Amino acid sequence: MKSNFKKLTEAKYFPLICYAAAVFAFSLLLTRYFLKMDDGNFLGIVSAPDFTYKGWLTERYNTLSGRTVGEALLAFFLRHDILWWKIANSAIIVYLAFMWCRLSEQFSGEMSLRRRYVFCCSALFFMMISCLNPSVFWCAGSFTYLWPFFGLTVTVSPLVFYVLSGKLSTVKMLLAVPLSLLATAQEQSAAAVTALYVILLGTVVVKKLKFRFAMLLPLPVIAFCDIRLFASPGAAARAVMEAETNFARFNEMSVFEKLFSGLAVFFANSFYLSNFLILLFVALLSLALYSVYKNAKNILITVNAFAAVMCVAVNYAVSALKHGLPHMIFRSAIHKGEYDSWFYLLFVLGCVFAAIIAVMAVCLLIKNKRLGFFVCICLAAGFGCAVAMSFSASIFASGQRPFFFTNVFVITACVALISSLPKSKYINILYKTSLVYASITFAVNCVAFRIIELPLMG
Repeated sequence: MKSNFKKLTEAKYFPLICYAAAVFAFSLLLTRYFLKMDDGNFLGIVSAPDFTYKGWLTERYNTLSGRTVGEALLAFFLRHDILWWKIANSAIIVYLAFMWCRLSEQFSGEMSLRRRYVFCCSALFFMMISCLNPSVFWCAGSFTYLWPFFGLTVTVSPLVFYVLSGKLSTVKMLLAVPLSLLATAQEQSAAAVTALYVILLGTVVVKKLKFRFAMLLPLPVIAFCDIRLFASPGAAARAVMEAETNFARFNEMSVFEKLFSGLAVFFANSFYLSNFLILLFVALLSLALYSVYKNAKNILITVNAFAAVMCVAVNYAVSALKHGLPHMIFRSAIHKGEYDSWFYLLFVLGCVFAAIIAVMAVCLLIKNKRLGFFVCICLAAGFGCAVAMSFSASIFASGQRPFFFTNVFVITACVALISSLPKSKYINILYKTSLVYASITFAVNCVAFRIIELPLMG
C-alpha cells in the first residue's frame, strides 16, 4: 500500500489529481443555485407544466437572445438534479487546468514539470474572486462564460498544438466541430474563436506546415453560428432594452465615446481591480524580456515599479479620496457624461500601462518569435474581448464577469511565460506568491459559499 501511494504521488499528473479532488469536493459540497439571481428565474420557467425546449428557445431567439446553445444546456441541466451540473462543471474546470498543463510542456524553460503543473492547477484562482464566482461557480453564469471558453479551447487547441509542436490529432479536429457550437454560444467567445481560428490557419500557411482538410471542418459551423448569433432578432431587441434600462445615454453616444467608455471599464477591471493577475503577468513578461535583453534591466525594473504604483498606490489612494473603487468611479462618470481630473488620471495611466504592455509583447516577439507570438495572440484575444464590451449597453449591468475571457487569456499567457523561463530567485518568488494567492482565493471561497447567500458575486 505504501509503495502504491508513493507511485501515485510521483505520477506525472499527481498535482492535477489533487486539484480535481479539491474542485469536485468544493463543487459537490458548496456550490448551489442562487435563487435570487437568474437561477431562480430560469428554474421557474423550465419547471412550468407547459415548458418545451423548442417553444422557449424560439421565443428567446426572437425576443431576447441568440445564445441558443448555452441556454439549451442551461435548461437541460436545470430540469435535472443539480448534481449533474456540478459534475459536468467541475470536469470542465479540471479540463482547463489539464490543457494549461499540456501547454506548459510545449515550452522549454527550466522550471520542473511538477512545479509547472502546480502553477497550472492554481491558475484559475489567480483571477479576481468577484469575476471568478459569477463566471464559473454560478450555474446560469457558467453557461455564458466558463462553458463557451471550454468550447473555444477544444476548438482551437488542435491547431495551437500543431503550430507549437507540428503534431495534429485528427480525432481532436473532429471533436472541435461539435464543440465549436459551444464556442460560439456567446458573443465574446464567438468573436474570439473566429479570430483565433483564422489567425491559426494563417500561421499554418505562413510556417509552411502541412495543410489538412480536417482543419477546415469547424469553419462552416463557426461561420453559421456567428451569423445566427449576431443577427438574431432577440439580440437587437435586448440591446434596446438594456440601453433603456441600464444605460440611458448609450444610444446617443458616438462610436468614439463608446470605445472611450469601453477602454475605461477595461482599465478599471483589468488594471485597478484585478491587481494580482496583471502584476504577475507584467513581472513574468519582464523576466522573459530580461532573458533576451540583458541590458534592459533598469527599464524593466522601472516598468514593474510603475505597474505597482499605478495598480496599488494610485489605485487605492484615488479610491480613498473619491470614496469608491475605480470601476464605480468610472461607471458614475460615464453614466453622467461628467469626467473629473481623477477620472482622467486613472484613464491616462491605464492608456500608458496598456501601451507599455503592448510594446513589451512586441519586443519579446522580435527576439523570441515562438513565445512572443503566443503571448501577443493571448493579449490580443483578451484585450479584444474586453474592449468589445464598448458596444454593449450591459457594460455595467454585468459587473466583473464580462472580463472572465480577458482574465483566462492573460492566465494562458502567464502559463506560457513561466514555462519558458530559466531558473532564478525571482521566478521562485513569483511561483510561491502565486500559490499563496490562489490558496487564499480558494479558502475565501470555501468560507463565502458556506456562510454568504450570494458569495462575492461581482
